[in-house]
Amino acid sequence: MNMSLRAFNEMYLNGVRISVSLATLELTAEGTGTRLTVTEQGRFLNGYEDKGACAHATGMLLAELIHTLGATPPAMARAQN
Repeated sequence: MNMSLRAFNEMYLNGVRISVSLATLELTAEGTGTRLTVTEQGRFLNGYEDKGACAHATGMLLAELIHTLGATPPAMARAQN
């Protein structure tokens, strides 16, 4: 079974919207396991520059998911900008 989930996010700093993003998580059956593909698209607003904070936060969430599932972290991950 394949599944796709989408999440929209807004970030605020001192009441000012500084970014919006759309994350898509795709789960695809692969052999005896499941492949997780994460695509995140974002835009920074009002002069805010991310400097990697969003990618770091997404990585932390994925690491927590791996830990919660008791899974082995993948040997390789590929990021495309």
